[in-house]
Amino acid sequence: MQQIGNQQKLYQLALNSNSAKSFNQIMKEYQELQKQDLIKNKPEKISNKIQALTNKICQQSSNSKQTMQIVQLVGDLGNLLEDVDSLKEHIQYQDSITLYQKYRDLIKTLNDDEKMCENISQESLQVISDEKLLEIKKRLDLLFEKAKQLQIATMKKTQKYLLWMDKNASNNMDLLTKIQYQYQGFALVQYYDNNEDFRSDVLKYKENPCVILMSAVAAGSNTQYGDGDHFNFLKQNQKQLRIQGCILFCGEQGAKNNQHLLQDPSKLLKKITTDSSKLQEYVEEMIIPSDYKRAIQLEHIDFFIPNIKQETLQIQYKNYTFQDLQNFNPNTKNIRNAFQKAKELIVQKKIGLKQDVIDNIQNIPELLENAFQNKYDEEIVSRIVQIFSEQSIKFPTYQFLNSTLNILNEELIIYLLQFYYIFIISFHLYDDSKETLIKPDESLLTLYRGSSIDKEHFKDIIKKNNIILFPSFSSFSTLKHKAEQYLLANLYDDTLPVLFEYKYQTGNQYYKSRPKNIRRVSKFPSENEYIVYPFTYFIISEIKEPTYQIPYHTIVVSQK
Repeated sequence: MQQIGNQQKLYQLALNSNSAKSFNQIMKEYQELQKQDLIKNKPEKISNKIQALTNKICQQSSNSKQTMQIVQLVGDLGNLLEDVDSLKEHIQYQDSITLYQKYRDLIKTLNDDEKMCENISQESLQVISDEKLLEIKKRLDLLFEKAKQLQIATMKKTQKYLLWMDKNASNNMDLLTKIQYQYQGFALVQYYDNNEDFRSDVLKYKENPCVILMSAVAAGSNTQYGDGDHFNFLKQNQKQLRIQGCILFCGEQGAKNNQHLLQDPSKLLKKITTDSSKLQEYVEEMIIPSDYKRAIQLEHIDFFIPNIKQETLQIQYKNYTFQDLQNFNPNTKNIRNAFQKAKELIVQKKIGLKQDVIDNIQNIPELLENAFQNKYDEEIVSRIVQIFSEQSIKFPTYQFLNSTLNILNEELIIYLLQFYYIFIISFHLYDDSKETLIKPDESLLTLYRGSSIDKEHFKDIIKKNNIILFPSFSSFSTLKHKAEQYLLANLYDDTLPVLFEYKYQTGNQYYKSRPKNIRRVSKFPSENEYIVYPFTYFIISEIKEPTYQIPYHTIVVSQK
């Protein structure tokens, strides 16, 4: 209750602040409280458990009289593991794959500690030394310090900023505080009425994802109407910044005079609006993406998944083993909990999935858990690849897998990392050597993929020599008519039909990362389907315009 009271006080102080600097300082304090509320004091809980456990350790000596006291130590250590594991999940929520991996290593260390305690509990009480128990104490203390450091580093690394430059932004303080509350510590809202302060902070926060709001006057795109010229400043510094986009919030005249900025080659300006409710909607789109992106320009990946960019772009080139696959075994990790959290986020943020998929996504872990019950690793791999080709209302695996990747919501992707890696690693390990047409010494294979792309999005990305990537697992076929059937059956409003013609350059250097033929286990073997790994990128070498006989664009792509 005290926490809520403090937040309410700060909210009122923000509304009553008489300057941008005091408002911004209050927002920083406000966000810190929100972050603390999000973490729910988990590090403190861990600290308390460690302290209670170490007190017991100090009491246990080589002369301990009851084996059950040692067993109790093991139980307490198990409870500690649950708390640290919960904190690890929070780090996943904070969108940092690097820190997530460090937490995974940290949990492994704790698992080792637990096994050590189990071994101790089986030993004769006479050989349990104070030194051995104190070793456990030291390791647990070190564990807590690591957890605390990672928590702090994560908050710093993943901080997003919403920076509003407007001489009259103080008139919108109520809206600003509402936005701050909406993102609960995830984004920090700041406003500026001073040009130098704004530009200084833009450069100060250059390593963090930023959304920029401006008035028409602040943008300075037209000297007759503006004096800020901040849009040009952002363009000049665009390469060193992580700007996720700009929104112009202005009057009718400003909106009319600045339409040309939407066509600017920098693509910095995403929206112009005169409506505060629309402004909130656009901010939501910037901070929490929820639209499908079947293809994007490579350089735009920073906008969507800045913290896991390098991890995703290396997927097709990594070498995996069966042991790597077992590391993601859903029977030893709580994949059901991840799906529950993903569903909550999808519903909360109104992410655009079909309702029947949302209703049934929590059935999917059952399929994966059953697949890992197979005796041999090769059987597990074949079953996972087969599951990919299946689709039913009860088990919408394929649709959920690719839809969530195409949405490019980093928070959602990190929730589902275990899910994705089960399929990524399985495709890498799947042996298609008897079915594939690709041979290490052959020169070329042409594959086809039917798709549809939003009309406005098409103008931005489909240009000769552009480098694009497909975020999801992409299905291609050697059969052009199969790809044509697919694209004509999947047209949507405001989209254009597209046939991707993939000129795959085979050879020894590409053989390990080749598209995988899944005909042997597919539910639709007649499609002669090849699967390309998610986040594979291509260069556009040719664009063929539609004709009367061929009513779609043909986009010829090759490996970059």
